[in-house]
Amino acid sequence: MTAAVSEVRPWIGSELSVAEFRIARTLRILNLSAGHGLEAGGMTLADVLHDQALPEFKEVSVWIDIDNAFSTPVTRSDESADYVPTQILAELFRRDYDGVLYKSNFGRDGYNVALFNLGDADMVKCTPYRITSIDLQYSEFGFGLNYAPEPK
Repeated sequence: MTAAVSEVRPWIGSELSVAEFRIARTLRILNLSAGHGLEAGGMTLADVLHDQALPEFKEVSVWIDIDNAFSTPVTRSDESADYVPTQILAELFRRDYDGVLYKSNFGRDGYNVALFNLGDADMVKCTPYRITSIDLQYSEFGFGLNYAPEPK
């Protein structure tokens, strides 16, 4: 449940609902999480598209990039255009699948399942929650600036 709550990036005092669903029929779900957290061997999608990658690594690196794109958290300030690549891929996947499974970046064991047809799941339970505290963990990255005013 931690991953589900974290996915909405709530503030202290936020109120939200967490629902439990039961799948209504057998579904074909595309698992995008297999390469989660892996690097695409230093290759970019541009390398793959311009035949700069070894053939045996092309498919693997593309699937790793797709998983990373679906799993990358977005912020409130992100542009809606940032969603376009994953929306296009989801539309392509929907031709052969009922949904996609991808790794959550919130909670080590968390996964997200996006169903293309909401009728494929029945809500079993829905519980309201209020966020009472947030445990932040952080690490330094890049470099900082030290500033000390000149003595007078």
